[in-house]
Amino acid sequence: MVVAVIAGAVGTGPASADKAPRSWSVQQQYQPKTGPLLSVSCPTSSDCWAVGVNSVDGGAVVATTDGGHTWSTETLPSATSYVTSISCPTVSNCWASGLDAEGGVVIATADGGTTWETETLPSATDQLKSISCPTTSDCWAAGVTDTGPTSVNVIVGTSDGGATWSDETVPNGAYAISSISCPTTSDCWAAGANERVPAGVVIATNDGGATWNPETLPAAAGAIVSLSCPTASNCWAADGADGSSSTVIATIDGGSAWNTETLPNDSYDLTGISCATASACFAVGEDGTLS
Repeated sequence: MVVAVIAGAVGTGPASADKAPRSWSVQQQYQPKTGPLLSVSCPTSSDCWAVGVNSVDGGAVVATTDGGHTWSTETLPSATSYVTSISCPTVSNCWASGLDAEGGVVIATADGGTTWETETLPSATDQLKSISCPTTSDCWAAGVTDTGPTSVNVIVGTSDGGATWSDETVPNGAYAISSISCPTTSDCWAAGANERVPAGVVIATNDGGATWNPETLPAAAGAIVSLSCPTASNCWAADGADGSSSTVIATIDGGSAWNTETLPNDSYDLTGISCATASACFAVGEDGTLS
């Protein structure tokens, strides 16, 4: 398998008055040693980090500082076996979540990726699937801890740049968190799926993680695979649908009300969504009309 990093840019001038991306191109291809890349974070138009799994050595982080003209592999702590998500609030500071031999792990760099260090997490953390860091001090990572036949959701947070992480109190329920997005140091949304019925779940905090509460979603919302919240008022979440038309739900009032949005016909199996502003979102997945 060849893994690729691609990039697109919004054109300028009359040809791009609709602000649609003018073109996308393959920036770097990785031969079989590098497995799937699962997450990317770009604090500037020149600096990006992408993470995933290295089929030979474990977790993988690749980075560019020249807008994608060249990408390089970074050296991670040796025990890191899988990297699921990355968030880089600046060109110097990144945090990534994943797995090592002991369970869930967060690794961090404060020097633009020259060195990565493993941070100390609460002992009960088994799997971390998503991370969001609105500042260089504040980060939240979400996942699950296996406790036998069921899983218990886990959110860990730091407000001191990763020096200390602590467990946060998450509402009970038969659901699994897969994505988290924190636009400010006070406001976060985490989303996933109800394990008993094919329904989406969103929980939120507006007090920096001191309390998390479930939100009421439209009945059409399926298992949520990705959400993106560019402001404390605006958030979008996409479900994966798994063979049928996907759904995107959104709130513009900080989660008081969520509504289903209208998508193009045959928008199947959405896998990710990213919203740079309160008016610009992109979602990726499959087109059900194509084989």
